[in-house]
Amino acid sequence: MGLPGRERPAGLGGPALALLGLLVLLGPLVIPVSAQEAGGHRVHVETNRLDLLFSLDGASPVTWRACHPSCALADAGAGTSIRFASNDGPPEARLILRDRGPVADLQSLRFTADLTEGAHVRIVTFSAELPIDGVRLVKSFAVSRESYDVVMTVELLGPSAAAFMAGGRLDLERTSD
Repeated sequence: MGLPGRERPAGLGGPALALLGLLVLLGPLVIPVSAQEAGGHRVHVETNRLDLLFSLDGASPVTWRACHPSCALADAGAGTSIRFASNDGPPEARLILRDRGPVADLQSLRFTADLTEGAHVRIVTFSAELPIDGVRLVKSFAVSRESYDVVMTVELLGPSAAAFMAGGRLDLERTSD
């Protein structure tokens, strides 16, 4: 059926029309998820329950907020949020090269960022050349779309990486108590 004098567009019969109606109805319920480069050399990653802002200097989170049931509801006063890191202080954790002698401070490196999508995560991958020929540091943060999980992966890549890391190690050190 339809309005008198109007023809239904081809292909919008029965099930297709019902599906279109369902999508229009559910459209407002889509959970906001974004990842984009923010101003001031920062990268913003936001999911329903997490809100992270990374600095390209050091490739560390400078703000990290977890919300329940969602950040949108917490912002509206109908939920709660907890800040684990804020712009007021140093990163909560620092990546340190141990047993390698004097090497550049990894927090002072300028990284580039690449944002990708996975089925269940948003991934921010940071990359910077170390002051050692043929060695590049890559840090990736996989941020869950629906939970509070954030997984960090760190790699040293390049033709000289294995020789450079022989006898050394990477440590993650907490900077505040």
